[in-house]
Parts: sequence; structure tokens; C-alpha cells
Amino acid sequence: MADQDTLKTYFGSKLRINALTPVDRQLEARTRSEILQALKDATSDCGKNKGYLKGKHSFEILGDLNPEALKANLLHFNRLLETLNHHLDGTNDNETVR
Repeated sequence: MADQDTLKTYFGSKLRINALTPVDRQLEARTRSEILQALKDATSDCGKNKGYLKGKHSFEILGDLNPEALKANLLHFNRLLETLNHHLDGTNDNETVR
């Protein structure tokens, strides 16, 4: 939902953008079932075996996501990046050198 351009590219012109959950500050507060239902509804006209299915499509889409779109729309994604960068940079105060 946070990277609608990738969804448009993946699913094509039959994707119903208006059926997707709006990208707003409440996106991360939505339940998993709300998000999955919105994806199924938005892709229902995309053709046989082309509608969203968790697992079948999710990993392919995950690999295509634009990190900049996620940074712009998902606070938790930014927190994840900060945490990873903190640990990867070796600036973790709790880390011991072996």
C-alpha cells in the first residue's frame, strides 16, 4: 500500500487504486486483514491467477518495493532502518568486542 507505484507496475492497468487503503498516517494502524482484503479487492479485475495472493505475489512485490516510498509513508520502516544502521555501524553501546 505504501508504494502504490510498484503495485501499479506489478499488477498493471487493471489495478483499482481507489480500492487500496489510503496512504496516510493511519496506514500502519490498519489490521492485517484490512490490508489483505484491500489488496484482494484492488486486484480482483487483474485476470485469472493475477489477483493478489499472499505468498505467491508478496515476495515478488517485496523485492521490487522502492525504499524511498516506504521511508516517506511508513514510520515503522524508518525506525527499522535506524535500528539496523545503528547495529551495522557498530555504534551499539551494549555491544562487546570479541
